Amino acid sequence: MLDSYGWGDIDDLYKETYNDENSLYIDGSMGVCYSASVRYNRGKKSGMKLIQKLRSGEYELKEGETIKIVGYSMGGAYAAGMAYALTQDPEYAHLLQFVDYLAPFQPTSFTHPEGVLGRQFASSTDKFNTSSHISNIDKDMVKTETWNDYLKMGGHLFNDNFKNFLEKCFNEGIPIYI
Repeated sequence: MLDSYGWGDIDDLYKETYNDENSLYIDGSMGVCYSASVRYNRGKKSGMKLIQKLRSGEYELKEGETIKIVGYSMGGAYAAGMAYALTQDPEYAHLLQFVDYLAPFQPTSFTHPEGVLGRQFASSTDKFNTSSHISNIDKDMVKTETWNDYLKMGGHLFNDNFKNFLEKCFNEGIPIYI
């Protein structure tokens, strides 16, 4: 199931790091013909649907559980839209722990919502994200690195080196504020 999204073991790294086995996978790319603004707006709609499902009880959060959003590639703009919708809701805004953008595509074409931790991880040799900075993310939270065998699709696909890079960032204590 996860390989269709190209996650490899990176989703498992998040689950282990944040001790959270609850996951919801959404394809935020919607095809290569959609602009970042279209993906962002669809992400906002998806965020509103998530809120509705939480309110109806279709999805439940355990006591103390937070919402963490991780967007990869074209899903970066979608993740930002979802996060924006959550930040506008007084009941769920405080539960949004962070938004991580992994190798975000068109990173200068959307904005991270204010008031929530945003982190951007990318290869400085990625031909798709150009390691550009997403607006409203503290530059200390933009982590880039170059690795030797991160070459498929111009350095854009996940591999063990990307996972190791993320794990190193997590282990070195990239701040998480709750």
